[in-house]
Amino acid sequence: MPGGNATGHLARLVGRGRAMEILLGADDFPAKLAAEYGYVNRVLPEDELDDFVDAVARRIAGFDKVAVAGTKALIDESIPISDEEFGSALSTYFQTVGRPVNEHRVRRLFEGGLQKPDGIELDLGKQVAESNRS
Repeated sequence: MPGGNATGHLARLVGRGRAMEILLGADDFPAKLAAEYGYVNRVLPEDELDDFVDAVARRIAGFDKVAVAGTKALIDESIPISDEEFGSALSTYFQTVGRPVNEHRVRRLFEGGLQKPDGIELDLGKQVAESNRS
């Protein structure tokens, strides 16, 4: 569905062309390609992930909280989405998601396991595209 804050940030993060590929293609990306695109920060082997995240969290927790909050605020200010843009994106999202033509598609997705760990979310882009064909 179009709209929302994440969609607005994606083109700023990865560029317009890649954002179009990611959003319109609705495909899964292998971790290495996602990192090359800037879609994820880094790729780690599963057995290293917990230790890495724990070390980063402990390091950040050791810094002055005002400095951390100020740094985050400065970063957020450097890539803003204006109130007008956010409002427009949110409005577009609700206009799209709430269309009656989508009711049967959404129902079919939930019946297929949407929001379940072993459901269709493992291949969501393909499943959404197929539900739109019927």
